[in-house]
Amino acid sequence: MTTVNLIGLVSREMEATASDVPLYRRLKSAIEAAIRSNALKAGAVLPGERVLAEALSISRVTV
Repeated sequence: MTTVNLIGLVSREMEATASDVPLYRRLKSAIEAAIRSNALKAGAVLPGERVLAEALSISRVTV
């Protein structure tokens, strides 16, 4: 899976989660969902902190 596809998948998953859930938990849940659905395979490299933060429009601290 490319970085762009992964970021899109994580972004959609985060948007689908209730907004009262903190962003860091929404991000964690979105990544876990990608793993469970096999969209993120074993050994896959996640984008760097800066790339994720910028692409998702969230703080690097949140990532």
